[in-house]
Amino acid sequence: MNREKMELETVRFLKILFSLKEVEKVEIKEHVIASPEDTENIRKAVSDSYHDHLSDVDMKIWVKLNPVDFSMKTPVYKAYFPRLQISDEIFGIIFQERDPAENREGLRICMKSGFRMDLSFYLQCDENADRLPEGDWWEREHGRENDACEGVHENAVKRNGNVCLAQEKADSFWFIAVQALTKLLRRDYLIADHLSHMLLMEGLVLQMEERDKKYGTNFHRYGYAEELAYRTVSLAGYEKYLQGGDENYRYIAANLIRAAVSYDRLASEADNHYVIRKENFFEIWAAAIHRIETVEIVGDLE
Repeated sequence: MNREKMELETVRFLKILFSLKEVEKVEIKEHVIASPEDTENIRKAVSDSYHDHLSDVDMKIWVKLNPVDFSMKTPVYKAYFPRLQISDEIFGIIFQERDPAENREGLRICMKSGFRMDLSFYLQCDENADRLPEGDWWEREHGRENDACEGVHENAVKRNGNVCLAQEKADSFWFIAVQALTKLLRRDYLIADHLSHMLLMEGLVLQMEERDKKYGTNFHRYGYAEELAYRTVSLAGYEKYLQGGDENYRYIAANLIRAAVSYDRLASEADNHYVIRKENFFEIWAAAIHRIETVEIVGDLE
């Protein structure tokens, strides 16, 4: 993602934020943004944020909430996520619980376009603030009760009226996958390898859960010489993602491919409401490779 695209995406999200009556102030890289039309400060903020095409945007957002909303289960914008108007654009997301010392909550987001934001919400309790619209409450909007959820694996959750396989875990998996990719392309092999192994372990967790379901117990004195799903992934067709690096690069890239492909397969087998995401992931990866090949910025990577 180039600087111009980052600025466009930032402005688009700022327009959403400033449309919310509870938002008091927005700051990016110590630049206070007065409005989505505050072009000068937005450009300064994006310039300070942009180190390369893999950079994200860190936003601090100050919010005033009615005591009832302020006291609800955190994070607030997990429950009221539809207010951010980006539900259909999410590729991966991690929610961070409230830090009581600062009344700060976090959302780390990767969009389907590859644009990433690290949002910190600083919450203030104000008895004069209006309640957030009840219709924006996630579980009310999509239905707290759903007969289709009966008898589903205990890790399943509801989204958009459907039963989804551990949707929150899947959202986290794909956010971390893009993190691992970013670290790999920046040649931070230590963190990239650490994250790629975390992803492989998530696939193993899915296999263990499926085994528990198959045998009706989570106690297994002996194993069953199970096949490791990630080791069955063929790298044929993924050769371009293994090029352009040294032996360590290729090793980590191969594990990242295996993790992504096997997780998608395991998750979709466990729940037919799970939405395949590996194609989007490899689109993000291919775009990053193209950017490296067409703009000589590798030496400028953090």
